[in-house]
Formats: sequence, structure tokens, C-alpha cells
Amino acid sequence: MTLQVLGLSLSFGKRPILKGLSFVAKPGELNFIVGPNGAGKTTLLNVLSGLLKPSEGVVTLHGANIHEWSPENRAARIASLGQHPHSPPDLSVAQSIAMGINGARAAFDFDRRHLPVVQEHAEEMGIEALTRKRLSEISGGERRLVFAARTLIQAHAGLYIFDEPDTHLDRKKKKFLMEAIRKRIAPNAVGIVTSHDLNVVESYAERILVMEDGQIIEDLRGQEQNTSEILHRATQGF
Repeated sequence: MTLQVLGLSLSFGKRPILKGLSFVAKPGELNFIVGPNGAGKTTLLNVLSGLLKPSEGVVTLHGANIHEWSPENRAARIASLGQHPHSPPDLSVAQSIAMGINGARAAFDFDRRHLPVVQEHAEEMGIEALTRKRLSEISGGERRLVFAARTLIQAHAGLYIFDEPDTHLDRKKKKFLMEAIRKRIAPNAVGIVTSHDLNVVESYAERILVMEDGQIIEDLRGQEQNTSEILHRATQGF
């Protein structure tokens, strides 16, 4: 499913936050958005996920305007993980991951038939030994991997959005996370990720959008010869 953003602008009152953004993200492509705090990255992701409606412009997924979809349709086709996800702390890790299959009701109506797919996603994140533990019994970094697995288990989504999912993760956990994201979006989904870790960005990005002051100031292809130099120059002081 191709994601197309055309002439996207958003203002809060008289304050412009996003200023005429346009780009196309192709199926199977892992896109990173980088930039300083306040650049508009999280606001952009909230628009792409349908949480915010743009003041101008349009966002389409597979040719359909996502802001014209019902909330249920958006939830089925767009899987999104924000910076501060929540889940009842008395849930088990397995129950929390399963919430991505059936929505919030899965926490209270857990179907044991889902255990194999839950275990599969836990293994991809390196947390398979934790599935019986409660969320309150595991570390903050482990919880972030649980929430990522809950997002990726939404198998029918065409767009996966992650806002700084690698924050506070060590190198090993970041590898589990990014490999799982890359596996899920190939070959037919679009991945959009924000990160402040340029090592992660350079290692996994197929495309990098650099934002500043609500605008895209660089559009780079990952793994190209001069991408690293341009990226570091563009993000100095971020």
C-alpha cells in the first residue's frame, strides 16, 4: 500500500506546526523521520495515524483518504505506537501483546488460540521468556518491546508508525526491534519511524526525511554514498 502525503499543513490556532509537506512512501519501504525536538515529527505522525486532521492537504493510503475512514477502519489499517503507550500493569505480557489482535477487549477476553502468534512476536523481540510475567514485573525497556510486539501483531495493517520506539533500549534490544519492524513491513506495508539514534537510522533506513520547523529540509536515500555525511551535517545540534 502506497502512502501519499500532499500539501500537508497543520496549525494550532495561529501557530503553524506543519508547513506544506509532500512525500510518497512505497510498500516495503522503511522510512525514518529525524529532526530536533519541536520540528513537528510527532505531530506529523499523529496526522498520518489519523489522530489529527490537517488544516490543509491530504493523506492517502492505497489511494484512499485516511481522514475519511471510520475510526474502526483506520484502526484496522494503520498500526501506530506513540512515545507513551499504556496498558494495565496487572496484565501479562502475553495478554498485552494479544491486545493488538482483537483490540482492547482482548485484555479481558484472552483467547488461548492466539498463544502461538503471540509467542512468535515475543520471540522476534527477544522477550519470549517474559510472556507469563505481568507488565509491572518487567523493566521499562522490556515494556517498550512488548508494546512494539502489540503493534506489529496487527497483521492486516498497511501502515506501521513508530514514534521513537528505540528510546532507552540497549543495542541488542534495538536490533530485535528494528529487525522485527523491517520483517513486518516487507513486502507490502509502509513503515514510518522516528528516532534520535543516527546509528539506527543509518543502519535500517531506506529513506530519511529530515525535518526542521515543520518542514522537510532533506529527503535522503539510505545506504547511498553521501547519505551519512549529509545526514550528520543536517542534524548537527539536534
